[in-house]
Amino acid sequence: MAMEGAEVREVWAINLMEEMPHIAAAAESSPLVAVDTEFSGFLRQTPRYASMEQVYEDVRYNVEEMELVQVGFTFFDLQSFRQRTWQINISCRTDILPPSVKLQRKSGIELERNRDEGVDVELLSDLLVGSGSFDRRPGRTWVTFHGIYDLSYLVKLLSRSPLPDTLACFALFTGDVLGSVMDTKHIARFCGEQFRAGDLGLQRLSQLLRVGVLHHQAGYDSLVTAMAFQKMIHRFPHLLEEELEGSCGASKVAGSNSRSSSWRSTTRASRCCPSDSWSS
Repeated sequence: MAMEGAEVREVWAINLMEEMPHIAAAAESSPLVAVDTEFSGFLRQTPRYASMEQVYEDVRYNVEEMELVQVGFTFFDLQSFRQRTWQINISCRTDILPPSVKLQRKSGIELERNRDEGVDVELLSDLLVGSGSFDRRPGRTWVTFHGIYDLSYLVKLLSRSPLPDTLACFALFTGDVLGSVMDTKHIARFCGEQFRAGDLGLQRLSQLLRVGVLHHQAGYDSLVTAMAFQKMIHRFPHLLEEELEGSCGASKVAGSNSRSSSWRSTTRASRCCPSDSWSS
């Protein structure tokens, strides 16, 4: 599949071992990785004005109880507009909730094929971790859009462990596993009034920046996220200094349910305990 000349490579169980060396090589050489996920739904819906702690409690519950359907990685840099994108289709073993079924079918996700031909998530975790290419490293930044769910599934996939119990520990653990993380929805707030008006979704952002069409599939949406990030940095170069250099070693994680929260933590080499503080 392709969008504006950028190929999205589909990964299923049958070609996983063939594609993994290419994915690992791209991860090894790329300073920026955009990630997006599709998953089997929400068991808990968070009230709009819930506290950040309640948001995380619901995120953690949903991520632990539900399953990935797709994960998309786009590897890129800021020197060129070349992107390399993979969409990994995962075998989902639990029932997908009806609202998610409707959206995913509308988006072209083949749920029956995912179940029968998708990648085993534990095997995927073993291969990503075993490659060493997804280890935390200096000079690499992960890019999301409104990405607390994307980051939660990714951290769980790469750590092979349950999510931490508290919001503070999640921020620190994300830093431990991934290193630098930036959220394009947060960054867009510094790009002018048009990016702050109303509820800015990825589709609206892609329209404002003219970077492509949203497909609601993980590979495509990671590609749109990468292209939006590139476009914003080129149009607003001050963001690179303020966001990347000013927050070296920090994690920025967007909230969920149509809120744009930004949380920052100093990363540590070890897991935090519940008493550790996390200031925004």
